[in-house]
Amino acid sequence: MPKDNSSTEVELIIPLFPLPNTVFYPETFLPLHIFEPRYREMTRDALDGDGKIGMVLLKPDYEAKYFDRPSIHKVGCMGKIEKHMQLPDGKFNFTLKGLSRFKIIEEINDKSYRRARVLIWEDFNDSNTEISLDERALELTKKFDIYCDKLKELGVGKDYPSLESCKTLSALVDTLAMELDFPTEKKQYFLEERDAKKRADALLFELNLKFNLIAISYQRNKNMNDPNWN
Repeated sequence: MPKDNSSTEVELIIPLFPLPNTVFYPETFLPLHIFEPRYREMTRDALDGDGKIGMVLLKPDYEAKYFDRPSIHKVGCMGKIEKHMQLPDGKFNFTLKGLSRFKIIEEINDKSYRRARVLIWEDFNDSNTEISLDERALELTKKFDIYCDKLKELGVGKDYPSLESCKTLSALVDTLAMELDFPTEKKQYFLEERDAKKRADALLFELNLKFNLIAISYQRNKNMNDPNWN
């Protein structure tokens, strides 16, 4: 893992919005409904400032301390409010656009909501998928397309966002990691891995596993009358 003192890294103080079961990534979009008073204050402060909010994942067994400061993962994703609507009752709806990974250095306890000094992380070994036609990107895209086709044939497919907007290997991997049905801790792994090529290789491995499982289901459906399946 590269050291945290890279000259390309920047420190910021940002609000934190911890959630269970939600891992956010750069270059993706997350719709949010804000109803708790502390996070309404967070949203108002963000809108009065630069609009940036850090999404972080709550660690397991957070329930007993949810209204205090339960344990969180130290790596999250900073996003910026793109569209927002304040409702008559003071609640907010907004869409957050992912900007960059970050690592928490220390929390600052000066608000009703959580804030932290964070180190903004840059990706390593990223590549432009348009110019270089990255081999990993091509393989991931091809496997994902086949996987989606098989899901649709089984009647369990869904509409995924277009991958054409992903101009880098990192953006492609992050978009797939957010959209695919992975356990939360697996999604957190993809967030914490800074090396885009390593993330791509790990995602391709997971996608191959999913593809093999769906291929078995597909073959089984085609051979429901075959006694060998009974």
